[in-house]
Amino acid sequence: MTLEVVTPEKTQCKETITYINVPTVAGSIGILYNHAPIVTLVEIGRLNYTRSDGEEVTLVITEGVLELHDNKITLLVNAAETPEDIDSQRAAKAKERALRRLDQKTRDVDFARAEAALKRAMIRLKTVGKE
Repeated sequence: MTLEVVTPEKTQCKETITYINVPTVAGSIGILYNHAPIVTLVEIGRLNYTRSDGEEVTLVITEGVLELHDNKITLLVNAAETPEDIDSQRAAKAKERALRRLDQKTRDVDFARAEAALKRAMIRLKTVGKE
């Protein structure tokens, strides 16, 4: 199978894989060769896949869409980061900010946005082993 992960800024990866596990709005799904075609919404989480050489890779992804057809997987996401790309100090600060926003009981706070920021920060910290 081929995997292409695309963000608005760049193509994060394009490679041959044997397996992928994707966080979707309906739960995590695993995909192997010759899987039935699908289109699904993906959510913030860890994307894990196995390259054709057997190496396992993890990316942190945000919301987007996955399309699978003829063993070609295309992921269009807002952001995708390798563990090496993650700044754990920045993620920890983002977590603190999001928690402070969620603790506020005013109408000024966009709770959905604060919850998404908290989820992104926690996934990043977990991925780099800081959570």
